[in-house]
Amino acid sequence: HNANYDAWMMRNIGIQTYKTKGRTSDTAVMHLLYDDMASHALSQVAASLCNIHKYSFKTAFPEVKGKVSPGEVLLKVWEEDPLRVSHYASLDAYATYKVYETLKEKLEAFEIMPGRSLWQYYLDYEKPFTDVLLGMELAGVEIDTDKLLALLPAFEKRAHDLRKYFAKEAGEIVRPTGAKITKYFFKKLKLPPIKVSDKTKKPSLDKETLAAWIERGYEPAALLQEWRKCEDMQTRYISNLLGLVMADTK
Repeated sequence: HNANYDAWMMRNIGIQTYKTKGRTSDTAVMHLLYDDMASHALSQVAASLCNIHKYSFKTAFPEVKGKVSPGEVLLKVWEEDPLRVSHYASLDAYATYKVYETLKEKLEAFEIMPGRSLWQYYLDYEKPFTDVLLGMELAGVEIDTDKLLALLPAFEKRAHDLRKYFAKEAGEIVRPTGAKITKYFFKKLKLPPIKVSDKTKKPSLDKETLAAWIERGYEPAALLQEWRKCEDMQTRYISNLLGLVMADTK
């Protein structure tokens, strides 16, 4: 389940699974073909398809807290109570195998055209493509960290300016998302709702709403969109990318 993650973990200890004869099927991908709208978490897939109810890692190992890493806890528990580690790991493997059997049967029964099942489609396209994705991950993308860092000051300054602007206009400190900025747009500015949030059933302040307002000429909507982009560039992209750089390639 999420086979490429396991391939990475194996590679980290010197075991090569990339493009080998024993390349495994990925039950997460199989489940995506079976039901692309459902959660693909193994615990939920195993429960819904096989009536196997897994318990979480934190339930099995409550010792994981604070600055203690899962790896440190596993090594300690393995020395003191190897049965607990074995039970958790074997249940994970058992659940994956039963999910594989169940999904294989369901995909074989799903005919996408005369004489061709969804299982055959998986074997011909999705299974080999997991190797393509792994190859892309192994190759990585070369980035210039100095140039990436050089982008930060401009985004930080613009985000700071927009934060001050909205705090002044709203009369309180606001964030680019959340109840306060939503109240500012719908209560103070009284902008027309475009859609309702599925979760809260209240007017939504999502990107579709902002796009519709910008098209109608509402400048605060354009500024909020810019603020969100600045925040995203700082955290989701620049900081995240720098954190993903492999140390041995710097």
